[in-house]
Amino acid sequence: MKKKIISVILAVCVFMLSAVVSFAESAPTIKIGSSVDAEKKSVKITVTLENAANFNNGDFELTYDSSVISHEAKVTVNPDEITLDNMNVVQNFTDGKVDISVMYSQFSSDSSIVILDEEFPLTAAALQNQVDSTDVKVVSSKAVVNETDVNVAEADYSVGLHTNNEWKATKAPTCTEPGLETSVCAVCGKTETREIPATGHTPGDAVKENVVAVSCQHDGTHDEVVYCKVCGAELSRKTVVDAQKLKHKYRPAVTENVKQATCGEDGSYDRVIYCTVGGEVYSRVTYKIPATGKHTPGEAVIENYVAPTVTTAGSYDSVVYCTVCKKEISRTKVTIPALTVSFSDNSGETKDVKADDGTTVSYAVVFGAKDIASLKKTITNDASSYSVTDADGNQKADTDAVSTGELIKMGDKTYQVVLLGDVNKDGKVNAVDARLALRYSAKLDGNISAPQVEAAKVSNSDSVRAIEARAILRYSAKLISKFDRQSKASA
Repeated sequence: MKKKIISVILAVCVFMLSAVVSFAESAPTIKIGSSVDAEKKSVKITVTLENAANFNNGDFELTYDSSVISHEAKVTVNPDEITLDNMNVVQNFTDGKVDISVMYSQFSSDSSIVILDEEFPLTAAALQNQVDSTDVKVVSSKAVVNETDVNVAEADYSVGLHTNNEWKATKAPTCTEPGLETSVCAVCGKTETREIPATGHTPGDAVKENVVAVSCQHDGTHDEVVYCKVCGAELSRKTVVDAQKLKHKYRPAVTENVKQATCGEDGSYDRVIYCTVGGEVYSRVTYKIPATGKHTPGEAVIENYVAPTVTTAGSYDSVVYCTVCKKEISRTKVTIPALTVSFSDNSGETKDVKADDGTTVSYAVVFGAKDIASLKKTITNDASSYSVTDADGNQKADTDAVSTGELIKMGDKTYQVVLLGDVNKDGKVNAVDARLALRYSAKLDGNISAPQVEAAKVSNSDSVRAIEARAILRYSAKLISKFDRQSKASA
């Protein structure tokens, strides 16, 4: 009897344990789905309880990011789209959350029941920023199945916010590079891009290239090459031997590349043996022709020219080169005398005077030239070797009068022009000059320059006296045609 009671108790325990296991295995699961409505700019979120047979009641909470999707605050009871016989659903919409309460008058006879099917408009920020997706979560705080509390696992879901139109190719793929295709979201206008795989090469028929005729130097060969029919890329290449190379036959040596020897450079020539079959060179030997060593002088040329100045001599090298090899044969240094101003026909003279400060002053004393043109005619030097300026360095024109105090510049030397008798530097010889010379001789006027004093020295004396003033006055009155100093210069 005891054994029978124990057996019954064990059977009941086993039944109850299996029932508990059965209830645990039959707990509902939460399934979340979504779809995008491009026209409404919204996303429909559907929450379904799967494995819901014998479900009695439960409380659920859906949370979402209200900066991406939104919903007006409201409470709905048994909405038309989810109403079922003998089921009562209450949905409380607040910012970022929906509380859902589901209750059956008895229990669910369906294995799948929809507890939420609602449109959530996308926010302006989500549309502007073209947000790709947003996360939602559903948790259950209570669930009863077959009048027994069960645990329902929470569900996380990523809601896609784009709905793409037809994909259009924007870059065609090639044999080696992928292409691109794009699609524009009908909701927010975001453009998505994805690759189109490369097509790969399409081999064409093999072609023959680089045909090499057989000779005594090498085999006869050609390359068989396969190219892609689409892009032309080389896919393969192999060399095929068409014939084995031939044997050589030689002919007598010939002379080539003859270069004659010169006075300073060796010459040379080649002796070459060719094969008569293929024409290839069998051997080539180069022989030297010694240089002759005899130069052919050319005309002397001037090098290293240094122009003479009034104080220093110039020079140049007279060089002779061989006209054949261009080698220098001889080089001779030639000196050019220093330049100095010289006058012709007793028309002037040069004079160096030691100044009070120890420096040397050079004068160009002119005898009667009226203008610059006539002055230049009296100077025997090349006109390109000197210039005539005023005291400030301004170039004098040929028509300008010659006057005391002007400058003649030759190379690095400067001459002060002295027009004999022109004491006041006006380019004329008259009584004014005689008066100025007389006052200077009497020490009544010492405020005249050294060139003016030199212009007053018209006689053979090296000083200014009354006789010089008298001679200037007589010259201006045309009682004499020249001064004693001119006669002295011509003597």
